Amino acid sequence: MENTARMRKKIKKRRKKTNPFIIILFIAIAAVMVTGLYIYFSVGYRYTELDNGIRFVGKFVENEPYSGKIYYTDGTTAEYLKGENKIIYSNGDVYVGEIKDLVRDGSGTMTYAGSDDVYEGQYTNDVQTGVGKFTYANGDVYEGDIVNGKRHGNGKYTWADGSVYEGGFNANQKNGKGKYTWTDGSSYEGDYVNDIKSGEGTYIFANGDIYVGDFVNDRRTGEGTYTWANGEKYIGEFLNNKMHGEGTYIWPPDSSSGERSYVGHFENGLIVLEGNS
Repeated sequence: MENTARMRKKIKKRRKKTNPFIIILFIAIAAVMVTGLYIYFSVGYRYTELDNGIRFVGKFVENEPYSGKIYYTDGTTAEYLKGENKIIYSNGDVYVGEIKDLVRDGSGTMTYAGSDDVYEGQYTNDVQTGVGKFTYANGDVYEGDIVNGKRHGNGKYTWADGSVYEGGFNANQKNGKGKYTWTDGSSYEGDYVNDIKSGEGTYIFANGDIYVGDFVNDRRTGEGTYTWANGEKYIGEFLNNKMHGEGTYIWPPDSSSGERSYVGHFENGLIVLEGNS
């Protein structure tokens, strides 16, 4: 009996020594845990990291991110609004369209805050790839194939002044077969290499002159035929836009004589007569 009495006294002493602040702390921790569990399971706010390394903090609906903040692997952030199919990037750019794993994937519209340029078209894993349309703030418009965010493939570029190029592109430059039409009515249809006329093509001038032949570095160089609007014609070699080398110059017939021609050598656009070279 005496031992039992002593034990009871010790327990009472221990109870008296318990600090009330510790009790309050345990209650607070428990409250935070209960609140967290309620938010996690009921409201749906939590953090997750996807397989692609992208992190998300926000509201979940049916175990899927619904609205909140996205942290991309390159350090940029964005606001995600699944209900509006929208991503608002920290720099002000806005995307509206199809989204997969918190990145642009499918068809959508991207509006760039800094320039007011707009892209409407396809994305593959957050990269502009497929068929799309760029509308630039300066009035230029491109419609056609896009690869890795660049004009690549076949497309049509219309400048604000009304000039149009339609044909092949490679990494934003005119490449391959294409036709460029200027607002004055002149046009070039033929080969392009890295944005310049190079290869074979036809150039129709606004005054009616026509050149058909070779181009090198944007100039008539090589073999070609130049026909003037008045009917005169030169068939032969060119260098830097001028008749240069061997060729034939033909004058159209007139009322006093038939067709006349000169076959021989030319330099810098001029006929070189024998003995005068």
